[in-house]
Amino acid sequence: MRTTLRLAAFMVVSLALVGKSAWAQTATNKAAPIIPKSFGATSIKALGATAATGASGALQRFRILTLPTKGTLLLGATPITGPTNIAIADQGNLRYDPDATASSANYSFTYQAEFANVVTGPATFSLPVSNADCGQNSAVDFSERTVGENWKAQTGVTIGNTTVSTSKYNSSVPGGQTNILEISNQPARLSTQGLVWQLDNEGVAGNNVATVELNFSRPVRNLAFSMEDIDISTLALGGSDFVDEVTFNAYTLNGTTPYQLAVADVALGSNNSNRLVAGTNTIQGITTNSGPDGTVVLTYPVGIAISRLEIIYRNTQTYVANNLRLQTIEQSLEVYLETERREKVPALVATLESETPALAAEIETLKKITPRPGLL
Repeated sequence: MRTTLRLAAFMVVSLALVGKSAWAQTATNKAAPIIPKSFGATSIKALGATAATGASGALQRFRILTLPTKGTLLLGATPITGPTNIAIADQGNLRYDPDATASSANYSFTYQAEFANVVTGPATFSLPVSNADCGQNSAVDFSERTVGENWKAQTGVTIGNTTVSTSKYNSSVPGGQTNILEISNQPARLSTQGLVWQLDNEGVAGNNVATVELNFSRPVRNLAFSMEDIDISTLALGGSDFVDEVTFNAYTLNGTTPYQLAVADVALGSNNSNRLVAGTNTIQGITTNSGPDGTVVLTYPVGIAISRLEIIYRNTQTYVANNLRLQTIEQSLEVYLETERREKVPALVATLESETPALAAEIETLKKITPRPGLL
């Protein structure tokens, strides 16, 4: 069984059929691109459902089952306060307004699809919320990219006026074993298409490690990731032998020392399945976990302009010969795109400061003028 470390806040659907249909029909798990908590009400992807081949009965509506624990889910401008039917025509009119005072985290709601002859089990819509400040943000939505797209040496994906590329890929995986970093859709293991980093270090008694470097054509701010299912397991527990560890080393332009992640930069899973290892920039699995409650949301401060990001993925579980050591990560990425106006702020501040003494003198002169009767 493959383990899943998911950097996109996704979850496998649990299907339960209600009714007499012999065909499976499923609501679709979804995940919004990372939402800065300062952004206010933000449109999210349309709900979805998939009917199995040969299924009968038309999709009639969706139904919201549970709500996010923080923030407000809206249908248009109307807050949703409890279980609510959503017409097919309105499935793309949902918005989420994060609680700007709440912690960065992965929030979620569940919903079902109702067909003429069957009601699906609940699907999860994940809402990763970052600490990013207001600004122009853009996300790389890996769920919308072409399956099979290789990210070991990605020459460039443009978002706004920034190009993201990858380089320096290296892995301890032996030739002939699974060693991919690509856009993939694996419904048997992962609920949603995404950027999948999958390694099979079976038979490798030494370090189980892979690295890749993300490069940005211009420094970016508010860089953010969401990561689900960072945990541990063993073959004896029905999975494979692994301890998930992911290290994020972010560098400024021409920098040689990575930014040191602080506790405030990392929102750990609410089920206590992972931790930030102090002084290492590493998030480590500490208990067995599944589902969105284990999601970690990481946000770099707006003051850190990142030019490149080294990601290191390790399996530190004790080596046992011939035991399966297969592990998977899937990620989402959000980049703050500095606008021209923001880049001009220092110059504007300098200009205002240089003119302040003269302006202050003029104001004092105006204060001394006595208004003539009838003018004021």
